[in-house]
Amino acid sequence: LRFAEAELAQAQAAASLEAALAARTGRDAALAASALRLHEMLAATVREASAARAREAALAAGRAARLLHAVVRSLRPGAPDLAAAAAGLLDRLAGEIRHAPTLVLEVPPDAVAGVTAVAAAATAALEGGGRVEVRPSGGLGAGSLRARWDDGWAEIDLAAAPRQLIAHLEQGAGLAPAMEGAE
Repeated sequence: LRFAEAELAQAQAAASLEAALAARTGRDAALAASALRLHEMLAATVREASAARAREAALAAGRAARLLHAVVRSLRPGAPDLAAAAAGLLDRLAGEIRHAPTLVLEVPPDAVAGVTAVAAAATAALEGGGRVEVRPSGGLGAGSLRARWDDGWAEIDLAAAPRQLIAHLEQGAGLAPAMEGAE
């Protein structure tokens, strides 16, 4: 078989064109596959971010609910519950109490009885690792308690907590501070 040079050139050009089209189709398919993989990765990232945002929102809602619960409890009529506050404080300070020979809780004189029961329970739970004493302090206002140990101290003022919370909420909301006693 013999082909003329023009026929060979024409066949070569057609083969080159077919090869170029096949290569382009292959590149287009590879690009389409890459774009699909990127789209799937982006969709997964959006789903993960959405789930993370939902988890964060749930955590924030839980914190807000606990804060609201504390506010409502602190605003109820009657004297603040120093025994409950002391129990919570002693629970958080259990490690300090174990390493200190004595932790002293100072409370207003009218709160000594209730806080003494809490202190006795805390001391018993320490199994000889420390002890908690309760002392009256006329210098503390209703709703206040002070804890002192070898190398530290803590103070709680339940009566001030609602005022401080309201001030923080007003500041966060961009409101002017309310005047104490203003209606």
